[in-house]
Amino acid sequence: MQSDNNKKHALEDLARDLSKMVGSAAGVAFNATREAEQWMKLQIEALLTKMNIVTREEFEVAKSMAAKAREENATLAKRIAELERKLSGKSAKAPAAAKAKKSAVKKPTAKKRKK
Repeated sequence: MQSDNNKKHALEDLARDLSKMVGSAAGVAFNATREAEQWMKLQIEALLTKMNIVTREEFEVAKSMAAKAREENATLAKRIAELERKLSGKSAKAPAAAKAKKSAVKKPTAKKRKK
């Protein structure tokens, strides 16, 4: 019986040891995978830096700035159009008013005396 018990304990010990080894191997594999991913990420970032490619964050900032500039440009274009419209309305009235004033106010001319 003892030999059966010894065999049973030996098998249990073997199973426990194998379980630990598999768990350790899985942990090592997981860590190796994580390290490989980190290394790949660093290599890709270095390559992108050499190629002068912007990051997503930099792209989003530039995109936001461009949208804001377009909005400001549209606002200024409307303002310029409004000011030009106002000026063209005044300039059309101004020459007519100036002509009316010139014709109403005549300078006295000096008459020539006969000798």
